[in-house]
Amino acid sequence: MNVSLNLIDAIIFDMDGTLWNASDSYAEVWNIALSHFGKKGHFTGSDMHPYMGMAIEDIMTGLLSEYEGLDHQEFLAKAMQIEVDLMPVRGGVPGGAKHRAVPLPDARLCAGQGHQPLGSLG
Repeated sequence: MNVSLNLIDAIIFDMDGTLWNASDSYAEVWNIALSHFGKKGHFTGSDMHPYMGMAIEDIMTGLLSEYEGLDHQEFLAKAMQIEVDLMPVRGGVPGGAKHRAVPLPDARLCAGQGHQPLGSLG
């Protein structure tokens, strides 16, 4: 996807949940991904939060150590597939508020490696 920089008015970088906390959604993604490998996931947003901002390899080492025989790269590929489908629907909460973010007209949610667009917010 090519985007003309002339069409961009602003870019907002959310560093580790400062504006948009998706820890609960990431926990859900990981639990669903684990079920695809016959494993019972038990993660909550509180489990995920301390790992936000860390390298994915370190996150997997820390959180997946109890799952013997789980191939981390296969798990990551499955989690990323689930994330693409789930995050635009499940989302996060702005600034820890108890409601979802208000949609912005013509805004795009971009996340993940390579900043692939996940869907329109508006």
